[in-house]
Amino acid sequence: MKRRSQAKEVDNKKKRRCDNSTTKRTSEAVNLNDRKSIREEAEPYRLGTVKFPIDALSPVWSMGTNRLIDEAHKRKLCGLFKDLGLRRADVGNRIRVVCSRDDVEKMKDAMGLAGEENNNMSRPLEGAQAKEPAWPYFKEWMQIVGKEAELIAGNHRVEALKEMLKSDGGIDERWWVCDLYDKGM
Repeated sequence: MKRRSQAKEVDNKKKRRCDNSTTKRTSEAVNLNDRKSIREEAEPYRLGTVKFPIDALSPVWSMGTNRLIDEAHKRKLCGLFKDLGLRRADVGNRIRVVCSRDDVEKMKDAMGLAGEENNNMSRPLEGAQAKEPAWPYFKEWMQIVGKEAELIAGNHRVEALKEMLKSDGGIDERWWVCDLYDKGM
């Protein structure tokens, strides 16, 4: 009998906790339809969109931790890349990276893009065919900046591409289109 009454008491406490939290959430309800996407909210901090060398990306964050690589997911992506192509330029497939504004300015200076507004790094360079945009290529990032940029989103895509290129070679293919965000903000 004593066990039953204890179990009942625990159940009642759980119900009260659930009731309180539900009531609280209902009173603070948010209209989810009015929310911006993460990409839209981050737009003011985007420094530009570029082709970025995957070997200059670090999955280690200065604050927090990146998720671990799921080997099954990486293999699946590798297979999709082989079957369907990389589709690196698609907006939905862009990798998100954080770095300092100063590092981006160093690259722009070295490439002769100094003084260019961020908008000019937000769309393909002029003369590019619509099929394959000619984004500025930060190929010499490690030589000029000397440190890796932080990979925020796209870790599995980067690792799958590295795995795929092990068998296919392709030193000139070690890049992805990345949205660069200001680490200082």
